[in-house]
Amino acid sequence: MTRPVRVSLAILGLLIAAGLAASAAWYSGARALRGQIDDWADAQRANGYTIDYAAPRIDGFPLHYRIAAMDAKLGGTTADGTAWQWRGPLVRAEARPWRPSEITVYLPPEQETVFERDGRAVRLPTRMKDGVVRLDLRRSREAMRLDARDVTVSLPADRQAAAESVQIHLVRPEPDPALPPPPTLAVDVRVDRLTLPAGTDNPFGPEVAVLALAADLFGRLPAQATRPALAAWRDSGGRATIHNVTVATGPARIDAEGTVALDETEQPVANLDARIAGHRAILSAMADRGVVARDHVNSIGFVLDLLAKAPAGGGPPVLEVPVKVRGGQLYAGPVPIAPIPPIFWD
Repeated sequence: MTRPVRVSLAILGLLIAAGLAASAAWYSGARALRGQIDDWADAQRANGYTIDYAAPRIDGFPLHYRIAAMDAKLGGTTADGTAWQWRGPLVRAEARPWRPSEITVYLPPEQETVFERDGRAVRLPTRMKDGVVRLDLRRSREAMRLDARDVTVSLPADRQAAAESVQIHLVRPEPDPALPPPPTLAVDVRVDRLTLPAGTDNPFGPEVAVLALAADLFGRLPAQATRPALAAWRDSGGRATIHNVTVATGPARIDAEGTVALDETEQPVANLDARIAGHRAILSAMADRGVVARDHVNSIGFVLDLLAKAPAGGGPPVLEVPVKVRGGQLYAGPVPIAPIPPIFWD
């Protein structure tokens, strides 16, 4: 056997060995991934959720793990006893063998959420385009990002709510003993071109151009929104630091930052610094919906006019004012604006 032949056979043997090793590693990773899916489902069941799906199929050898689960269902029960369940006919996910903790989940374009209580069921069919959830499950930085376009939710009585785009980003950082405690959960939400059904009790009207929130939540988050669980969260230092909340609609826009917590009756208290453009339009919209008495609009508006200032670069006056929620009342500076309905947790 000549030397070139021996070298060629050696190279061929190495390639075969590498291929067998890669195949073994891929199939071992696929089995581990299936086990992780089952472990995740068991953890959700242990937390009180119901979860069901057909046995997932995994393929994509050699460069991907592609997972497909048919008839996926996820459900639970709210604090007031309402049972809910999300249903999707097919959920697909994808990961790379060398980055198994980074998973991309493709949501079905048509799905449904059902709420049921006292024998009555409300079905909310939902349609969306390009619904994608990106998961980063590394221990140092668990994160989830959801992106979807053209989201439409069908409501009872032939009504609809729709949004041009929805983005939700959640991050749960791992504590570092050498640094101050990080937030339990960082939240970043943005909804563009939100259209609510006519007659919705919303002080800003049926169309909201931008609805956004960036906040950090501190304290051990309760598994359910019950009064005892929320009281325990509050007593352990639970609070939300609002980096920015934005509501923009028509000529009006509100930007605010500050803190939100719960009082001794588990009702929200807020201390925010707000920049408000178009406060007259907001008051008028609130009066149209009965949030503010019509005969109070001019008196409240007059006081707020005195506080508003024209921006340095020109444009409509902007009201820079502390906004507070206390004792079931909303205040802009010293001016009471509207009552805040109580939240019944259980």
